Amino acid sequence: EDWRNWLPLENWSIEDEDENGDGIPDSKWKRTKILSWLHDNGVTPTGYTTKDAALKLVDEVLNPAE
Repeated sequence: EDWRNWLPLENWSIEDEDENGDGIPDSKWKRTKILSWLHDNGVTPTGYTTKDAALKLVDEVLNPAE
């Protein structure tokens, strides 16, 4: 303990991935969180889904084709 340096917590903040605070995935979100959001909204992508493809699926969920 004598050799450890501690930084005051008030000098640090943990930033949330959701910069808009709206709960909708955007480019700041991690791929795994986007896939989790899709799963929670009834979408199960097949095969490997890139972050970009996952964000396109989010857009399709939010703006379904008529």
